[in-house]
Amino acid sequence: MELLDRKNWWIVLILNILTLGLFTLYIGYKLKVYDKNAWYQKWYYWALGILFVIPFLIMFLIFEIQTAVSVSKKLNLYGMNIYGLPYTWILCIIIPVLGWILFILMYIYVNLFYVFKLKEGYGLKD
Repeated sequence: MELLDRKNWWIVLILNILTLGLFTLYIGYKLKVYDKNAWYQKWYYWALGILFVIPFLIMFLIFEIQTAVSVSKKLNLYGMNIYGLPYTWILCIIIPVLGWILFILMYIYVNLFYVFKLKEGYGLKD
């Protein structure tokens, strides 16, 4: 079964909701959005992050957001010029309450709404 196929979009949606967005990491693997020379490919960064728990959690969150943004860009999700900039995410974290709400909304948007692009058939196009 090919998860990126148009007829299986609902399976991706259910798996994404059940895993709270972590299924996006697998979709990123299937779409080949990972770079071999990126920071997340270096094992020693992760080893140092695991040594201290908080950096590991922050690194994993950044990795998950970066993957979700890359998947959304690859599937041509609308608003690429907003959620594709790291400054937008940083600004949302810095600004209390309203920024945090916008951060959560952007996180939900890039983790869920790419599924509807799979429904339109963008998943198998390269």
